[in-house]
Amino acid sequence: MVFTRWLFGPEWLRGDNLIWPSYDLNCLNPASQMLISTVTGCEPVIQGSYIIEVEKFSSLKKLIGVLTAVFRFISKMRGIVLNSSIKARLYLLRMTQGLFLSKEKDYLSKSDGGEAPSLVSKFNLFLDDEGLICSRGRIGKSTYFSDAVLHPILLPKSCHVTSLIIMDCHLKCKHLGIAETLSKFRMLGFWIPKARQAI
Repeated sequence: MVFTRWLFGPEWLRGDNLIWPSYDLNCLNPASQMLISTVTGCEPVIQGSYIIEVEKFSSLKKLIGVLTAVFRFISKMRGIVLNSSIKARLYLLRMTQGLFLSKEKDYLSKSDGGEAPSLVSKFNLFLDDEGLICSRGRIGKSTYFSDAVLHPILLPKSCHVTSLIIMDCHLKCKHLGIAETLSKFRMLGFWIPKARQAI
C-alpha cells in the first residue's frame, strides 16, 4: 500500500536496532543525547549528568514520578517489561553516587588495592549487587533489622537528591524534629556522613 510507510515508518525502523542508521547527535543538548542513547540501547553519550534536571524538582515524589514515566517510556520503546519505579529509584541513587562519590565508587569497583579514600575506610564501604555504595556499620551483626538498615546506602551530604530524601522523611515524620527525621532516614536504609548537620 501507499500508506504503509506513513503508518509504520521506514523499513529499517521495524528491523533490529543494529541496522539502524547512526548519526552524531551534536544538535541536541547532553541530556537529550543521553535519553536517546538510553532508548535506542546504545552506550550513553554523556556520563556526567542526570537525564533530567533534578534541581528543578522540589519533591522526591514528583522526581521519582517523572523518572518512572521516563523509564516506562524506555521500556515500551524496547518492548521489555520492567518495574519502572524501582528502575527509576536505582538510577537516581546510582547517578547521585557516581556524580558525588566518584572516588569511592572507582576505588570499590577496582581491586588494585591502592590507598583507600577516607570514607571507604571510615564507614567500611562496599558495592552491593545493584552497584550501590553501602556501609557495613556496627549494627550489621543484628538480626532484628532488615538488610537495608544493616547495610545502608551512602549518600553525599550536600546534594539536591539527598535534600529531597531528607525533606520526604521530614514530612513523613510530621515535622517532629531532627532526631525523628534522622531515625526515619536511617530506617529507610540511607546513611550520610555528618547527618545531623545535613538535616
